[in-house]
Amino acid sequence: MPAELPICNIDSQTKPWAKTLTPMKKKITKPHRISSSQRQQARRASHVLWLLGILTLLAVPSVSGFGCSDPGLGQDEQAQGPEGNTQQEVGATESVSSSSEVPDRSNSDKEAVAKQEPSSSSDANEGRLEPQPEAGPEPGPEPGPEPGPEPQPGPEFGPEPSPCAAPQGSALDQVKSWKNLPIGQAAQQEIAPACGAQGFRIVAAKNAEFEVHFKEFSPKQSLAFEILNARTANKIATDSPLAQGSSGPQGWMVGKFKVDQSGEVSLVVDSRNQKVPVYYKIQIFCTRNCQLEATRFPIVLMHGFAGTDKYFGFLDYFYQVKGHLEKAGYSAFTPAVQPIASSTQRVLTLKSKLDAIFQQTGARKLNLIAHSQGGVDGRLLIGFHNYGDVIASLTTISTPHRGIPIPNLLIPPSQELGESNMKKFNQQYPDDKRVKYFSWAGASCGLLDRSCRQKRKDETVDPLLLATFNALKAVRGDNDGVVPVSSAKWGTFLGEIPADHWDEVGQVADTNNKSFNHKDFYLNEAKRLRKLDF
Repeated sequence: MPAELPICNIDSQTKPWAKTLTPMKKKITKPHRISSSQRQQARRASHVLWLLGILTLLAVPSVSGFGCSDPGLGQDEQAQGPEGNTQQEVGATESVSSSSEVPDRSNSDKEAVAKQEPSSSSDANEGRLEPQPEAGPEPGPEPGPEPGPEPQPGPEFGPEPSPCAAPQGSALDQVKSWKNLPIGQAAQQEIAPACGAQGFRIVAAKNAEFEVHFKEFSPKQSLAFEILNARTANKIATDSPLAQGSSGPQGWMVGKFKVDQSGEVSLVVDSRNQKVPVYYKIQIFCTRNCQLEATRFPIVLMHGFAGTDKYFGFLDYFYQVKGHLEKAGYSAFTPAVQPIASSTQRVLTLKSKLDAIFQQTGARKLNLIAHSQGGVDGRLLIGFHNYGDVIASLTTISTPHRGIPIPNLLIPPSQELGESNMKKFNQQYPDDKRVKYFSWAGASCGLLDRSCRQKRKDETVDPLLLATFNALKAVRGDNDGVVPVSSAKWGTFLGEIPADHWDEVGQVADTNNKSFNHKDFYLNEAKRLRKLDF
């Protein structure tokens, strides 16, 4: 805005031209609200009045500037200041502080007028009469650079963590939880905890050989590992590690090992000296004897009434089944209990035999496959002796869960397997929710029953079981010569097998057993348990 013109004390009678300055004595002092268009018009009017005032003063010879002369001074005194300065200098000192808006009084009229023309300087721009641009939207923030990827946690991210405490005990003691590590799959991303350890469990067969690869972790970090059998991992024994090692500066490591017993193998990743978690990938694959298979937990074959592990020391109750399973890689046991005794007595012996298996293998649980009365033994072991936390599954073959309907066919003490006694037993010992129950039923045929034989692969009952077969057929229908099909169903019923009670375990010495391959049956049971991760 142009500076306000000073009002001079001039006598209008002696100097008539002073009347032209009178209108400029009035100032608007009362504030009021005006619109933007009114403000623009007022600005233009003030510029015009300012220019007219300048032109008027320049046209009067007796006035040399905007400074006012004292009427009491002579002409020579007005031309020279008290210190000898010219009027040009005095006028410059007394002018308004915004001197860039005031033309120089020492220049000619032509130069003064030329200074009112537009120029490229900021001083000339302030005096130009230009329309104000309309207000537009507020400019938004300038776009910044594209955001980069999220920083990954690592040794160089975040504040410096506290150092780990000195390791106490073994890395195995630091494992808080366990994960299953599948064989032969793509490498999976893992995180080893800071100042701790990570645990994996692998299911592998005896004599199979493996490699486990650790890769893609920072060379600035280090890891160690050890591979333990179930006995050491579950602190039953202190066997030597199957393999162990640590990483170098390359940021990867490889472990090779051979399995010494079928079942679970434990892998411990040691990161106890790492102040931050270690991100890495892990992969395991088989390198030798890869056709061998294993269940997670050992298989225990439990014999029935009048049974044992071996008759006469050489004839297996489960005829050649144990060797057949072990050849395929599975871990199998055949403990013997009293041949002729009640389940209450037999289960006491069974407990000690199973405890010995736990000590021998270091397994966390067992899979029970029981024939006939052996299934009642297993249920009593779980229900009365509280073995439900260490038994993964119970599979029964022709076990009289609902009793045998002809008690006088049973010799003491097997009479506890009668229907009335088993009804009470079932009420007293319900299934344990921690255990999976499966069942099979054997069904045989009479020699002259052609329709039954066609249905069951030409199966016929052994002549020594023909009398009991016919008696049970008359009152309960299909049976295997000892146990009705209806009584054998328990838990998840898997179906019927074409076999009599002796054929179900390959007796006698696998004779008269053409319709049923008992060894393959038990091998398929092991495979089924393996698929269920038991």
